[in-house]
Amino acid sequence: MSSQAQVAANRQNGRRSRGPRTAAGKLSASRNARRHGLAAINRHNPACFREIERIAHAYCEGDTDPLLFEAALMIAENDVILMAVHTERLAAIARMRDPEAIPFSQPKASLARARARFAQAQRLYAELAAAKARAAHDTPAKHSHGL
Repeated sequence: MSSQAQVAANRQNGRRSRGPRTAAGKLSASRNARRHGLAAINRHNPACFREIERIAHAYCEGDTDPLLFEAALMIAENDVILMAVHTERLAAIARMRDPEAIPFSQPKASLARARARFAQAQRLYAELAAAKARAAHDTPAKHSHGL
């Protein structure tokens, strides 16, 4: 049997985890599946079908068997998805390697740009401080007491 404290904690947690309530939150959550567009790649999507069909025909090598073509369509669809995953992976690696890279697919791109600019400013400041420290260390002392 649950204690009163557990029941209260469960109710509080339940209230917090019911999803977005504001229009802006719902709009943002509705775009979660479209970050990279992989869910949209299928042979029923007219934008993708031509490429998938072209690859499937290449797999069939002129054979007109409808069952073979259906299997080739499924394989071609998965190949197109894998190519998109590979492209997204390379883009993610490029963004990680370049600290100033701005992820364009983010809905809050202005925040990403601001963070990138701030990171760049921090690096430049660190370089300037290091250069000043080296310059101060390399210059001879102006006042020597000749002891």
